[in-house]
Amino acid sequence: MANDSHEALLAGLTAIVGAAHVITDADQRAYYSQDYFRKADPVSAVVRPQSTDQLARATALATSAGYAIYPRGAGYSYTDAYLPTRTPGLTFDLASLNRIVTINTEDMYVTAEAGCTWHDLDVALAAHGVRTPFWGPLSGRSATLGGALSQGAISLGSSKYGTSADSVLGFEVVAADGTIVTTGSAAQKGANAFFRHYGPDLTGLFCNDAGALGLKATMTLRLIARPRYVGGVSFAFLDFEHVAQGIAAAARLGVATESLGMSLGALLSATSSTTLAQDVKTLINIVRTS
Repeated sequence: MANDSHEALLAGLTAIVGAAHVITDADQRAYYSQDYFRKADPVSAVVRPQSTDQLARATALATSAGYAIYPRGAGYSYTDAYLPTRTPGLTFDLASLNRIVTINTEDMYVTAEAGCTWHDLDVALAAHGVRTPFWGPLSGRSATLGGALSQGAISLGSSKYGTSADSVLGFEVVAADGTIVTTGSAAQKGANAFFRHYGPDLTGLFCNDAGALGLKATMTLRLIARPRYVGGVSFAFLDFEHVAQGIAAAARLGVATESLGMSLGALLSATSSTTLAQDVKTLINIVRTS
C-alpha cells in the first residue's frame, strides 16, 4: 500500500512539473542528498519546479501525502541545511527558478527568483550602475539568492552592509499547504516592494531559517549605487586575535565593504594539496576581481 501511495505521489508531481523534472534515479537522489562535507540517506525523489505556481502546487501535494520537503539551491551549503533528516522526503531543487523579475532603479530595488545566482544578478545590475549592498558569498558565481538568504550568508559587502538578510526587503514564500505568502510592503494592495517594515516583520521570520518555515520563491533586495572605483589594502597581523580586531575596526568605521583574513602559515602547510591550492588560487582571483 505504501508503494502504491508513493507511485501516486510521483504521478501527481509529474503532472505538475513534467516527467523530466521528477528524478528517481538512485545515483541522482544520493547526489542531491549531500552537501559540501556530508552525506545523508537519499530522499525518495528530486523535484525541480519551473515556476512559483508549480512550487506551490507540488508543495501542497507532497505535504498532504506526509512527505518532508528539503529545498536546495546550488548545493554549496556546508551547514547540513538541506540534508534530509527523516523519511519519506523529497528534495526540491529550485535552481530552475532563476529569473530576474524586476530591476527598479527609481525606487532602488530588485526582485528575483530564489534560484538566481548572485553572479547572474550582479551582471544584470552592473548594466544599470547599481548593485545590492550584500552582493554574495565567495561562492556567488554558483550560489543562489535563496540559499544565501536561508543560511545567513556573509561575505561580499558584509563588512559595511551586514549579512545577506540585511539587504532583504521582502519575500514570496510558499507555505507548507501551498499558500503563497508575501512579506514586506509588497504585501499591501497597490504598494511597491521598497519597504520592509510595514507591520510585524514577517520578512525577518523567513531569513536564516534554512527553508524550514517556508520555501522562498522570490525575494526583493535593496539597491545601492555601484562604486565607480574600487581598491584594496592588505595588512600583516601577528595572530588571529589581532586579525579579528582589525576586521571589526574596519566594520565599525565603515571604511571597507569586504574584509578577509587569511593565515599564511596554514596556506603554506597545505600547498601539497592540489585541490586546496587551486581553491586558494580561485579565492585570490575572486578577491582581486571584486
